[in-house]
Amino acid sequence: MKRNGAQWRSSAYKKFSSQIEHCTWFESYVLSVVTSTAVYHWHVGDISALIAKKFDRTPSGGRGRAHSVTYSTGVKYCLVSTKFAPDAVLWSLEVYSLDRQASQCTMDAHAGCFANVKLTGRAEASTLLCQ
Repeated sequence: MKRNGAQWRSSAYKKFSSQIEHCTWFESYVLSVVTSTAVYHWHVGDISALIAKKFDRTPSGGRGRAHSVTYSTGVKYCLVSTKFAPDAVLWSLEVYSLDRQASQCTMDAHAGCFANVKLTGRAEASTLLCQ
């Protein structure tokens, strides 16, 4: 069944059980959607593709509004940056391991990123969280 673009976007939007707080492209055809309760991946170019829930956000990570989402190289880790209130100075970072399917930690910080660094004595590069 062929759908027009407006119907498709409307039906896709209804798939989210809570309010969408942030969206960003993390691959040329995959949109990362952050809601107040979860993070999803949406393969936008494929009408038959499902919107996949990647993980539930931790209660402490979901106290504020998500403002950014960042992925490590190879999409092994996800970092969600949350601001507690529009005029607040308090921010938190929620780190999630997609490989382990587990929240790694939530910390008080304004921003963060991932870096691949070759450490002395290690055969492979390590993924470091910079905050």
